[in-house]
Amino acid sequence: MKTTIRRRWGDDGGAAAVEFALILPMLVLMLAGIADLGQMVYVRSVLESAARAGAQASFADPSATATIEAAVQTAIAASGIANVVTPSAAQACECSNGTAVDCTTGTCAGTVRHYVTVTATTTYTPMVNITNLPFGLGVDLTTPLTGSSVIRAQ
Repeated sequence: MKTTIRRRWGDDGGAAAVEFALILPMLVLMLAGIADLGQMVYVRSVLESAARAGAQASFADPSATATIEAAVQTAIAASGIANVVTPSAAQACECSNGTAVDCTTGTCAGTVRHYVTVTATTTYTPMVNITNLPFGLGVDLTTPLTGSSVIRAQ
């Protein structure tokens, strides 16, 4: 009986399988986190591109907010992301010396510079929801993402 116990005590067959089973959940979570980070960077890039498309649409008419926002939505739809995106366009005017003026009634000694800011905003939800895991501790990982572009229209 003593020899059987000594023989099994020194046997390490299957130890690698047990160690792999212990480390596998952590490896899977790390890979999922890396994939989530990559997806988040991609969505942010799409938002930036859509904001640039909206800014380019403002060349025709800087005050046509609906046209600018439609250009942003068209760029988002072409990208294939499923996020709900909120576009917005804002106008600002300033004199050549940097003083802010009203875009419709403002007058300057020099020329009035007209700027359009286009913003696309969404909320990114990670693919892996760790909120419900025992060690997630109820942490909400949704992140607001914004892409914006400023263009001088006139």
